[in-house]
Amino acid sequence: MAHSPPASPIPTGQPRPMSAMIRPPRSTSRMSMSSKQGGSRASDEDTKTAVKVAVRVRPPLKPTDPGFELIPQRFQRSTVHVTSPTSVAVDAPQGRKLFVFDRVFAETVDQEGVWEYLQDSVNSFVQGYNVSILAYGQSGAGKSYTMGTSGPAEQNDQKVMGIIPRAAQLLFEKLTGTTHNRTGSTGLRTPTRYSVNSSLPNFGKNLLDKSWQMKATYVEIYNEQLRDLLLPENTPHAERGAVTIREDTKGRILLTGLHQVNINSFEDLIGALNFGSSIRQTDATAINAKSSRSHAVFSLNLVQRKDPTANLSTREKRLSMPVESLSGADMSVTVDSKLHFVDLAGSERLKNTGASGERAKEGISINAGLASLGKVISQLSSRQAGSHVSYRDSKLTRLLQDSLGGNAITYMIACVTPAEFHLSETLNTVQYAQRARAIQSKPRIQQVTDESDKQAVIDRLRAEVAFLRQQISNSEGGDRRSNVPQERAERQNEREIELQNHLLDVQESYTALSQRHAKLISELTKATDFSGDTDDLQSLLGDSAMERLKRSHSFAESVEQVVLEYEKTIQSLESSLSNTRSSLSNTESSS
Repeated sequence: MAHSPPASPIPTGQPRPMSAMIRPPRSTSRMSMSSKQGGSRASDEDTKTAVKVAVRVRPPLKPTDPGFELIPQRFQRSTVHVTSPTSVAVDAPQGRKLFVFDRVFAETVDQEGVWEYLQDSVNSFVQGYNVSILAYGQSGAGKSYTMGTSGPAEQNDQKVMGIIPRAAQLLFEKLTGTTHNRTGSTGLRTPTRYSVNSSLPNFGKNLLDKSWQMKATYVEIYNEQLRDLLLPENTPHAERGAVTIREDTKGRILLTGLHQVNINSFEDLIGALNFGSSIRQTDATAINAKSSRSHAVFSLNLVQRKDPTANLSTREKRLSMPVESLSGADMSVTVDSKLHFVDLAGSERLKNTGASGERAKEGISINAGLASLGKVISQLSSRQAGSHVSYRDSKLTRLLQDSLGGNAITYMIACVTPAEFHLSETLNTVQYAQRARAIQSKPRIQQVTDESDKQAVIDRLRAEVAFLRQQISNSEGGDRRSNVPQERAERQNEREIELQNHLLDVQESYTALSQRHAKLISELTKATDFSGDTDDLQSLLGDSAMERLKRSHSFAESVEQVVLEYEKTIQSLESSLSNTRSSLSNTESSS
């Protein structure tokens, strides 16, 4: 993203604009207090909340900004007008359109004003909820600037510090009780490398020394390929395992093969962020001097040991205290929550960016992923019970499956440019953002209370240990291989889902071809019954009609062959599906 900020910092001493001071209205779909205070899991699961959507308008381009010279003078007028802290009007070709959101940030709202709206996200994360914050919009609209992934130069200036550094400050204030410097430079520099040893697990030690443990991952989607942005620089190329997206038996999306970095301080977190951001795919285009050419997700995984009655009164504690506690049993519970920061690559029109070759290929891939995201948003916003959602259309939508319509509290920041030259992209952004407001999720505290959940955490940690041991073994030339039954069962379950989807696709194609084949055979039968003599038929229909009839007959024969092939394919798939289910059943019974 371009380094020119989407909002000029407000000079010290001047009052903040009203749009930055007014708090957003409380949503009627917010979680109940019982959920926030660690209430029953049943009440958490019954509570629905909508995606919280905000729109941020960046200031008009200045003559010194990249892309300014590409905009003709007649198209430089502003077409975006903030009418209130929750509404924005856009001058569309059909007339002015009004859009309503949870929050609208005018050009004058600075980074602090945006963060005031989002700071509840950290509170929810620490309470134990999964939280996702997405930045969406066209290229050059200020997404990376808003998220704070542009690097140390902006992180060293408190006025322009983005969402992630500010979230890190508040997070460690809550976890450690220490206050970080909020007025001066952070003095942070981009790290040069990570060593393999930085990921060695110390889960048990951490929970003995303190009540929490945090790890970070950073992944990008570049040309539909997943890339680990925190992989140690000294990792041999042969040992760089593929990053894959999987779905476990409970429907949760998992990323395997990612390098996890232990986070014990604010500096650790910012160091990981800067390291990954420094090697992310970026390049200059005609409208953006530092355009992100990939979608990126920076994630924090926080495991805490908490007192479930910490927020209750003395009387409530006595009433909610189980019998086991009277004998001195441990009352603590474990919560395992995730915070995702999603910096999406910007949509772009190739004729505006002047891209060609590899840059054009990147732009096409970016637009395809965003188109799939738009399709999923449309499906979720008008979704009926049991209807299909096309999460598998792209890796981006697969990765965001939990954030959209899952169990996460989700915030979307839609960034727009006011110039008339970008009107079509602006309209597209606000229309999709408005649809996203209709998406419902069921956020709940990720509390590990029953034996199955505890076993799932143990299995995940064992799998992580096995993965790290495999890396060490490979570096030493060993041939040891990990054997994790649970992981193998999940892979087979995923294979079953893929086979089922493939079978459905083949059956749909088979049905369509069969209908076409039957129609052609019927037409040929009627034509043949009309006259048994070919010469009479040719004289009646004419040469051209007879030729078309022959081609239809030839096509029908070829379609018949295809139908037969599809029948064989369906039989093969059904056999493979049956074998997979049998193997999965045997694995589950033996584990």
